[in-house]
Amino acid sequence: MKLKLFFIAVFTVVCAFVACKKGDDSIGIKQYTSVNFINATADTVNVYVNGSRVNTTNSLYPLGASGYINSLLGEQNYQVRKAGKPDVLFSLPASLDSGKVYSFYIAGNSPGQAFTDVDTLKNTPDTLLLRFVHTSPNLGQVDVRVGNTVDTLLFSNRDFKTTSPFVAVGPGIKRIRIYKAGTSTLLSDDTFTLNDNRAYTLFTKSGLSANGGSASGAKILTYR
Repeated sequence: MKLKLFFIAVFTVVCAFVACKKGDDSIGIKQYTSVNFINATADTVNVYVNGSRVNTTNSLYPLGASGYINSLLGEQNYQVRKAGKPDVLFSLPASLDSGKVYSFYIAGNSPGQAFTDVDTLKNTPDTLLLRFVHTSPNLGQVDVRVGNTVDTLLFSNRDFKTTSPFVAVGPGIKRIRIYKAGTSTLLSDDTFTLNDNRAYTLFTKSGLSANGGSASGAKILTYR
């Protein structure tokens, strides 16, 4: 009889524990933030987190972006692969915090040529804003000038993997030229149409070099 009561007591404790686990809403809840994956390379790539593809709608085409998509909070292992290829180009652990929105830049085929940055602008601006992100690992420091007849130095001495603050500029057709920092050596010459009440990200092609030239070497994306 005592043995029977013992087994009944054990069974009751186990049932209570299982019921408690089922009622614990904190277990298994996954939290996310938003990440925009930007491909500055000449290859079409895909991004994976812990083995699962993140950009499920479309591949990241050269100089393209995923747009802001959900990504798990905390430290995750990001893997980048060329589209249609099983081999991993590189893996990069990155930690994402709650309450923050990120951009993830792919600027080459190694973890040293990729980086994340916290996006600071949370709402659509009431003016035109532009920021510059240096995504060319072999370019060195650069200056960015904006203007048609007269160049205005907008960003100076920018290093690889740096993101400038947003700067207000006027709307319209803008000629944007990138120079080797402190010199008149032209590295990139582009013309873009910028609209008011928008925030834009200007970034460089990853393969841009410091040899000089006047070819297109930059791309602009609408931030929000």
